[in-house]
Amino acid sequence: MTLSVNDIVLHDEIVTRAHYRIMRNRRSIVTSYGKDPIDISLVRSELAECNSKDTAAATARFLVASIAHADYIRKNFLRLFGQELINPRASLASEISVSNSGLTTSWDLSTLSEYASVKLSTLDKVLEPIATRYEPSGNNSFYAFWRLNDDRFSDTYIGNPNISVLNRSIWLDKRRAIESALRNIGIDLASDYDEGFPRIQLYLGMRSETHENATLAIANYRSIAKAVNTYTLHKTEVWNLGNLRRELLRSQESYQRVADNTRNVLNREKFSRFWNNMKSAQVVQSVYDASADWASIPLKASGTESSRTWGIEIETVRADETGRPAGWESKHDGSLPSNEADCCCDCSSCEDNDHCDDSDYSCYESGEVTYSSREFVSPILRSFNSEGLRRICNDLGTDEDEDSSPGIHVHVGASDLTVFDITRLLVAYSAIERFIEPLLHRKERSYCKPTSAAQLQWWLASVRNWQRMNPNAVPTPTDILYNRNDSTPDGRYVDVNIQALTQHGTIEFRAMGAWYDYNHLVRWAWFAREMVNVSKLGIDRSEWLACTSVGDVVSLLRKYGSEIPSDEMFNDIDSRSLVLTASEV
Repeated sequence: MTLSVNDIVLHDEIVTRAHYRIMRNRRSIVTSYGKDPIDISLVRSELAECNSKDTAAATARFLVASIAHADYIRKNFLRLFGQELINPRASLASEISVSNSGLTTSWDLSTLSEYASVKLSTLDKVLEPIATRYEPSGNNSFYAFWRLNDDRFSDTYIGNPNISVLNRSIWLDKRRAIESALRNIGIDLASDYDEGFPRIQLYLGMRSETHENATLAIANYRSIAKAVNTYTLHKTEVWNLGNLRRELLRSQESYQRVADNTRNVLNREKFSRFWNNMKSAQVVQSVYDASADWASIPLKASGTESSRTWGIEIETVRADETGRPAGWESKHDGSLPSNEADCCCDCSSCEDNDHCDDSDYSCYESGEVTYSSREFVSPILRSFNSEGLRRICNDLGTDEDEDSSPGIHVHVGASDLTVFDITRLLVAYSAIERFIEPLLHRKERSYCKPTSAAQLQWWLASVRNWQRMNPNAVPTPTDILYNRNDSTPDGRYVDVNIQALTQHGTIEFRAMGAWYDYNHLVRWAWFAREMVNVSKLGIDRSEWLACTSVGDVVSLLRKYGSEIPSDEMFNDIDSRSLVLTASEV
């Protein structure tokens, strides 16, 4: 848009400003003409400074003439300077001369711009191709605001993967052209947002509830008009599209990564709510009903081989009431309370009243010291039953008031499990663990925390991260677990400890409390083995979620497990395989 003289507004103090400039710069910008020209060298700033008749006369004449000259400039400002202000010529000399009242003065365009400005309504017309002025609610400031009309000024357009990279590259180049032009005059484009849309914010140097009478310096107006013209006429150079495309692809990758992370966080939170709500809604049986269902698990005859190798660790604070079975290890567990006395044995390993590692059991079995807290560790077992376990249980017996500190841990050989088998095991156990709580005789869970949604998510995230880092390899559980003990939510102190795979090649079930009942514990070992067995079968999660009691869990394990066929399977075998037909007789 072409600026006209009618768009210019003069400042009210133009006479005062012009006169001040004439007086201050009289020796450099003023000359005198006429029959009796004033000797400018004699002029002083004030009459009080004059020290002779000549200086007083020259100063008085100059004051009168300069005021008349300044008033003439006010009355004729647009005629004298208007065209040069709105359309400065490149060949124009740096100064414009004005003669009146016996004085000739020189004016440069930068100075004249301070005496005149442009109506804000004129700027509205310049910005019309890209923005519309609006008043934010409650605005009472030094700023005027324009809402950008093109939605592409929003950063979401640049990052939208549904729009072709070429279109976004061309637009990005065009947007940057106007951004650069406006930034040169201190205006940030699309950096400020009001009500969710990009805008231009322009400092006016005035305070008003509305901007009907607001004006803008001519130089700033001209710069903004140039920026808008740059935007309107801008054409993207072909050579620049490649760089812009690469930049957008990098930004899109970063944007997608943030979006993926946000989505993953929301999904984790959603799954946690679902899983926790599902488990909290489960109705847990009484100890009597749960024990009755548990007792329905058939016991095997002595010598029956187990489906998997296993081992059991028995912690007790009443170790003085039993002995170490043959082939078992016995060691002091520092995590348990003890009433031990000072060491009195003669072995060379005992120093400063510290007990030896008990490798020859002299500290414990010598009878010279009471070492009540111990852990008995079985050898690797391959049978359904264990005579060593039977002996310990017979000695200790069950006690409802048993100390809550000890725990009983079952290890199951699981070196054949894949990462997907581990996933199924954790999900299945977490789904049914509340139903088996009445069987655990646990009063505290410090060293066997339940399998939480966070534990499941940690494992799945660990698998995904490993696959991302090793796209051409198939992970094993030990690949995922190696050196990651500190990364798990609860380390190895969870009821299903998969960290044992890295050290022993086993899954450790840590949930059972100090309940020294032989039949109960061999059933618990059976449960642990079968949980590992069925994890390899890919049973649908819905079957585990359908369980409502210990009986349902036992039935599911007997249906799919390896050791004890279900009653229904016995019936099928009897009716189909063992009964002779009439023709066969």
